[in-house]
Amino acid sequence: MTKKGLVQLKSHLVQEVMTAKGLSDWMIHQKTELSLRTVQKATAGKPVRQSSLMPILALLDLKYHQAVEGVSGDGTKSERELPSRNINEWEPVETLSDWHTTPNGLQYKTWRMVHRHLDNRLARGKQYDLTIPSTKEQDRLRTVLRRHPDVCSRFRGHPQIAMNLTAAPSEHDDQWWVIDEWIAGETLAEALDGGRLAKSRIPRVMLDIALGLQALHGAGIIRRELSPEYILLRETDGSAVFTDFELAKLLDGSPTVAGKKWPKNPYRAPEVGGVEIDETVDLYSWGRILVHAQCGKAALDGDDREALRNARLPKSVRDKAIACVNKVYSDRPSSIAEVIKALRKWR
Repeated sequence: MTKKGLVQLKSHLVQEVMTAKGLSDWMIHQKTELSLRTVQKATAGKPVRQSSLMPILALLDLKYHQAVEGVSGDGTKSERELPSRNINEWEPVETLSDWHTTPNGLQYKTWRMVHRHLDNRLARGKQYDLTIPSTKEQDRLRTVLRRHPDVCSRFRGHPQIAMNLTAAPSEHDDQWWVIDEWIAGETLAEALDGGRLAKSRIPRVMLDIALGLQALHGAGIIRRELSPEYILLRETDGSAVFTDFELAKLLDGSPTVAGKKWPKNPYRAPEVGGVEIDETVDLYSWGRILVHAQCGKAALDGDDREALRNARLPKSVRDKAIACVNKVYSDRPSSIAEVIKALRKWR
């Protein structure tokens, strides 16, 4: 049996991908800065630390559940890895997402949850797997993962901020759970990909997103990793709600989730992960989301300004949006308030 904290790659799959990409163990060693011995063990299917796998999987464009032994093909973990059935008063009953990876390699997935004692009480829970990072890193991450409930508590009752119910470790302390109110509806990503966001809904949704950013920025919080998958659309009225604040940056100097290699996000400002950032990174993301909503797909890198020039938008909205997606952050609008002023006139 593999020791806790060690996992094995599906060597046959990894070798096939390496061959297709023209990669050798030595090349992976050079590109990931892992030791050659670690790479050789991992690609041969021998047990290695989970934290060592993440740069290899990123280089090979493989997801954790695809390449790791003991994880089923549909993204669910094997029986010994299933989530605890007792997270305070809540119980996970249905997976809502596959496993995702944060910039520092932390794995999480989302669940629909039910209250164990009260009827018809639902919640949305995020399960973080704390067996992947080292023990020292786990201690730091527990502090950082309190970011989401901290952010939510500052905006209780705000229509664009999901309400957090609790955040707690699992029974065996190998998982961390963030549990929010249940909001019936779909993510903006699902609506966009399915072609269900009518043009008539775009002004309301984009204004909601801007108002949510205004509230965050006013409290000294940068959303930083804003994208359609982190925005829910209420089933009742179609309004937009922010979720998933673990990657938000607090401007008070609090520790944050960070990493050398951020996962791909076509809506993220280019300076994130490099220079010291400010609120304008969120304006860039807002503009990129508008391009996707208005044009039916996310523009290729560098083409968003041209896409906006050709879109049927009010001139004031178009001008602000073009400024928002400027790669030179100093040339973007100084605040989201400028964008909101233009949006108020859009019908």
